[in-house]
Amino acid sequence: MSYLTYRLRIVMELFAFQIVFFVLMKQTTAWGNALCVLCNCHQPQIICPPPPPAVCPRVVCPPPRPPVCPPIYCPPPVVCPPPPVCPPVPFCHSQICPPCGTHTVPVNVIHCCKGCKCSVRFKRDSSSVNDLMHEINPLCNNDQLMTIMEKKIGTNATEAAFAIKKEADYKLKAKFSVFCAMNDLIYVAHAGSFCQHKKGDIICFAYKF
Repeated sequence: MSYLTYRLRIVMELFAFQIVFFVLMKQTTAWGNALCVLCNCHQPQIICPPPPPAVCPRVVCPPPRPPVCPPIYCPPPVVCPPPPVCPPVPFCHSQICPPCGTHTVPVNVIHCCKGCKCSVRFKRDSSSVNDLMHEINPLCNNDQLMTIMEKKIGTNATEAAFAIKKEADYKLKAKFSVFCAMNDLIYVAHAGSFCQHKKGDIICFAYKF
């Protein structure tokens, strides 16, 4: 083998070696890129910052509830007892009606006569020869007062007494005293003007001095 041939052979081997080297390098690069694609190594790694601390919302407390007052129960109304019944006005004991007779002094004296039916005769002294005799009703000597009593006596003795006094004081222009009771009335009085009247179960006596 000549020197020229030997040198050409070496050059050819070096050229072949370079070609193989470049092919291997290219292949290696291709394999490396494929692996990088699979593992995303071709992208730069992103380092995320740490998350910010959680911000808790502000807790707003509701206003306190107003205090619940217990219900107030009013006590039942006090029932007042009925007013006491006034005791009856004391009257004198029943007396026997005096016998009908003749009196010389014309003074109206009313005794405890209850339902006395007789008429009392009064005799007036006179210088004349003839004596004057007259009769008066022992239960009433005032016709106007009798009319008032007949009108005002109702079913209640107390109301009747007040009504008779008010009407008699106004119409007769005088201050009368009036007593009323149920069924029975006993009295003794000196009176200038008087009347006794019974209507139903109520009996009344009115008089003035």
